[in-house]
Amino acid sequence: FFPAPQLKRLMGDSEASQETRCFILRHGERLDSQDPARWFATSRRPFDPPLTASGQQAAHKRGVALRGQGITTIYTSPFLRCVQTAIGVAKGLGLKPGSVSVVNDLSEIFQARFLNTQKIPTFPSLRRLEQTFGPGIFNPNCPPSSFPRWEETGSECM
Repeated sequence: FFPAPQLKRLMGDSEASQETRCFILRHGERLDSQDPARWFATSRRPFDPPLTASGQQAAHKRGVALRGQGITTIYTSPFLRCVQTAIGVAKGLGLKPGSVSVVNDLSEIFQARFLNTQKIPTFPSLRRLEQTFGPGIFNPNCPPSSFPRWEETGSECM
């Protein structure tokens, strides 16, 4: 999933050299899935829908189900639905503060036609995320990462 240099950048040399198991979860149910046409016509950020209440509950349940698996850190893309899923899973797991790392280059293909927007998307800063979701959830020491090039090609996103 991640080449070794990226793992070392995210986790630090000592953690990446140990055996690492990676669980990959898809985000929970998106709010736009209930009425896509209305969502895209009325939302200020149509490419970045939040989770439904059901999606948030499912994320927490996934975390509870994964207890005992040795999970200590969650890496998430900056998309709101993914951040909300990561927070729910972290709470379900009972992880310590700072266990969620937002990694900008963990994102979908960065193209207008996939994100339903002609503008380059922007995402909240770590400070803004903490204002929204509360302090202590996010890892303040996660190395900064850049977003993929806007209108990246299919081969660039692999």
